[in-house]
Amino acid sequence: MIKKGILLTLAVAIGVVVGWGISQYSNSHIQGHYFARSASMYKSEQGNTFNESTVNVEFKTNGHYDLLYLTNKQVGFTSSGQYIVSPVSISLQEDNHDKIVPSRELAFYEQVMVSQGAILSSDMMEYVKLNEFEILLMTQYGITHFCKGRPCSELERYSH
Repeated sequence: MIKKGILLTLAVAIGVVVGWGISQYSNSHIQGHYFARSASMYKSEQGNTFNESTVNVEFKTNGHYDLLYLTNKQVGFTSSGQYIVSPVSISLQEDNHDKIVPSRELAFYEQVMVSQGAILSSDMMEYVKLNEFEILLMTQYGITHFCKGRPCSELERYSH
């Protein structure tokens, strides 16, 4: 009877340790302050639109994030909310969104895609971990190069 109790206690302890380890692995590789560069191209009836932007995002240990998205044309937004991460994808569940609108009139692309935050979707977005400090986030509209704790250097090339 004592052996069964010890065996049951050991099995429960192993289960708790393994469960805790898995939860730490799935979250630990996307925490901290990241700087990013993004390159996007959109095809429309008016022609191709190219967008270069910088992103500053803080992935907090409690599963929340704060984000600043700003284009080379000084259009952008701030966002905050919860994030969900798996070993291959991340989803931003936005709770708060504020536009950064300059005094000039915004183009249609800027109104819809940038100011409204459609660039970074709440759907699960795939990412590729380049090394301990860099990841590439693949979105429907482009690639975002994230670097932990420092501005990103240029990549040799982006490939799909």
